[in-house]
Amino acid sequence: MKKTNLMRLFSLMLVFVVVAAMMFTLVSCGNNNGGDSNAVSENDGSDTERAEITITVKVKNSNGVVTDFVITTSEEFLRGALEQENLVEGDESMYGLYVKVVNGERADYDADGAYWSFYKDGSYLSTGIDTTPISDGDVFSIEYTKG
Repeated sequence: MKKTNLMRLFSLMLVFVVVAAMMFTLVSCGNNNGGDSNAVSENDGSDTERAEITITVKVKNSNGVVTDFVITTSEEFLRGALEQENLVEGDESMYGLYVKVVNGERADYDADGAYWSFYKDGSYLSTGIDTTPISDGDVFSIEYTKG
Protein backbone atom coordinates (compact mmCIF):
# COMPACT_ATOMS: atom_id res chain seq x y z
CA MET A 1 0.00 0.00 0.00
CA LYS A 2 2.84 2.40 0.85
CA LYS A 3 4.53 1.63 -2.47
CA THR A 4 1.38 2.65 -4.42
CA ASN A 5 1.13 5.99 -2.60
CA LEU A 6 4.83 6.60 -3.15
CA MET A 7 4.42 5.90 -6.90
CA ARG A 8 1.45 8.29 -7.13
CA LEU A 9 3.44 11.01 -5.36
CA PHE A 10 6.42 10.43 -7.66
CA SER A 11 4.15 10.54 -10.76
CA LEU A 12 2.54 13.77 -9.58
CA MET A 13 5.94 15.37 -8.98
CA LEU A 14 7.10 14.25 -12.42
CA VAL A 15 4.03 15.81 -14.06
CA PHE A 16 4.69 19.05 -12.15
CA VAL A 17 8.33 19.16 -13.33
CA VAL A 18 7.32 18.50 -16.96
CA VAL A 19 4.63 21.22 -16.90
CA ALA A 20 7.04 23.71 -15.29
CA ALA A 21 9.67 22.91 -17.94
CA MET A 22 7.13 23.43 -20.72
CA MET A 23 6.02 26.78 -19.26
CA PHE A 24 9.63 27.93 -19.01
CA THR A 25 10.24 26.93 -22.63
CA LEU A 26 7.13 28.78 -23.85
CA VAL A 27 8.07 31.93 -21.97
CA SER A 28 11.65 31.76 -23.23
CA CYS A 29 10.60 31.19 -26.84
CA GLY A 30 8.16 34.09 -26.67
CA ASN A 31 10.98 36.47 -25.84
CA ASN A 32 12.34 37.57 -29.23
CA ASN A 33 14.94 39.98 -27.94
CA GLY A 34 17.72 37.41 -27.57
CA GLY A 35 17.31 36.97 -23.83
CA ASP A 36 18.15 40.60 -23.01
CA SER A 37 15.20 41.81 -20.97
CA ASN A 38 16.35 45.42 -21.44
CA ALA A 39 16.35 45.25 -25.22
CA VAL A 40 13.80 47.31 -27.12
CA SER A 41 12.08 45.94 -30.18
CA GLU A 42 13.11 47.79 -33.31
CA ASN A 43 9.64 47.66 -34.85
CA ASP A 44 6.67 47.11 -32.58
CA GLY A 45 4.17 48.10 -35.29
CA SER A 46 3.33 51.47 -33.73
CA ASP A 47 5.44 53.42 -36.22
CA THR A 48 4.14 51.66 -39.31
CA GLU A 49 2.78 54.14 -41.83
CA ARG A 50 -0.32 53.39 -43.84
CA ALA A 51 0.18 53.19 -47.60
CA GLU A 52 -1.10 56.16 -49.53
CA ILE A 53 -4.53 55.85 -51.10
CA THR A 54 -6.54 58.08 -53.41
CA ILE A 55 -10.15 59.09 -52.82
CA THR A 56 -12.46 61.48 -54.66
CA VAL A 57 -14.58 64.03 -52.83
CA LYS A 58 -17.33 65.85 -54.74
CA VAL A 59 -18.52 69.04 -53.04
CA LYS A 60 -21.89 70.43 -54.10
CA ASN A 61 -22.26 74.01 -52.86
CA SER A 62 -25.42 76.05 -52.16
CA ASN A 63 -25.67 77.05 -55.84
CA GLY A 64 -25.57 73.43 -57.01
CA VAL A 65 -22.04 73.72 -58.43
CA VAL A 66 -20.01 70.53 -57.95
CA THR A 67 -16.25 70.69 -57.42
CA ASP A 68 -14.21 67.49 -57.48
CA PHE A 69 -11.23 66.99 -55.18
CA VAL A 70 -8.87 64.07 -55.71
CA ILE A 71 -7.09 63.44 -52.42
CA THR A 72 -4.02 61.27 -51.98
CA THR A 73 -3.50 60.49 -48.32
CA SER A 74 -2.26 57.99 -45.78
CA GLU A 75 -5.07 58.91 -43.37
CA GLU A 76 -7.34 56.13 -42.12
CA PHE A 77 -10.56 58.12 -41.70
CA LEU A 78 -12.43 60.67 -43.82
CA ARG A 79 -11.90 63.53 -41.38
CA GLY A 80 -8.12 63.27 -41.64
CA ALA A 81 -8.20 63.35 -45.44
CA LEU A 82 -10.58 66.34 -45.52
CA GLU A 83 -8.56 68.27 -42.96
CA GLN A 84 -5.35 67.47 -44.82
CA GLU A 85 -6.78 69.44 -47.75
CA ASN A 86 -8.31 72.15 -45.50
CA LEU A 87 -11.76 71.29 -46.89
CA VAL A 88 -13.71 71.23 -43.61
CA GLU A 89 -14.09 73.26 -40.44
CA GLY A 90 -16.49 72.92 -37.58
CA ASP A 91 -17.05 72.44 -33.91
CA GLU A 92 -15.94 69.50 -31.78
CA SER A 93 -18.78 67.58 -30.18
CA MET A 94 -19.13 64.37 -28.23
CA TYR A 95 -19.78 62.66 -31.58
CA GLY A 96 -16.75 64.13 -33.37
CA LEU A 97 -16.44 67.10 -35.70
CA TYR A 98 -19.74 68.86 -36.47
CA VAL A 99 -18.95 70.20 -39.95
CA LYS A 100 -20.13 73.74 -40.55
CA VAL A 101 -17.80 74.88 -43.34
CA VAL A 102 -16.89 72.96 -46.50
CA ASN A 103 -14.54 74.42 -49.11
CA GLY A 104 -14.96 77.86 -47.55
CA GLU A 105 -18.80 77.87 -47.53
CA ARG A 106 -20.70 77.90 -44.25
CA ALA A 107 -23.96 76.05 -43.66
CA ASP A 108 -25.76 77.51 -40.64
CA TYR A 109 -28.53 75.25 -39.41
CA ASP A 110 -29.53 77.66 -36.63
CA ALA A 111 -29.99 80.56 -39.08
CA ASP A 112 -31.74 78.90 -42.02
CA GLY A 113 -31.78 75.12 -41.55
CA ALA A 114 -28.77 74.52 -43.83
CA TYR A 115 -26.30 71.71 -43.15
CA TRP A 116 -23.77 69.50 -44.92
CA SER A 117 -24.84 65.99 -45.97
CA PHE A 118 -22.19 63.31 -46.48
CA TYR A 119 -22.48 60.39 -48.92
CA LYS A 120 -20.31 57.47 -49.96
CA ASP A 121 -20.94 55.99 -53.40
CA GLY A 122 -24.35 57.71 -53.43
CA SER A 123 -25.50 56.37 -50.04
CA TYR A 124 -26.04 58.65 -47.06
CA LEU A 125 -23.33 58.15 -44.43
CA SER A 126 -24.66 56.86 -41.13
CA THR A 127 -21.33 57.53 -39.41
CA GLY A 128 -19.51 60.75 -38.67
CA ILE A 129 -16.42 61.74 -40.63
CA ASP A 130 -14.25 60.95 -37.59
CA THR A 131 -15.21 57.25 -37.76
CA THR A 132 -15.76 56.75 -41.49
CA PRO A 133 -12.87 54.63 -42.80
CA ILE A 134 -11.53 55.34 -46.27
CA SER A 135 -10.13 52.97 -48.89
CA ASP A 136 -8.40 53.44 -52.20
CA GLY A 137 -10.89 54.46 -54.90
CA ASP A 138 -13.69 55.57 -52.56
CA VAL A 139 -15.95 58.35 -53.82
CA PHE A 140 -17.56 60.68 -51.30
CA SER A 141 -20.03 63.52 -51.83
CA ILE A 142 -20.63 66.45 -49.55
CA GLU A 143 -23.78 68.39 -50.35
CA TYR A 144 -25.12 71.68 -49.05
CA THR A 145 -28.59 70.79 -47.83
CA LYS A 146 -31.35 73.09 -46.66
CA GLY A 147 -34.07 71.46 -44.59
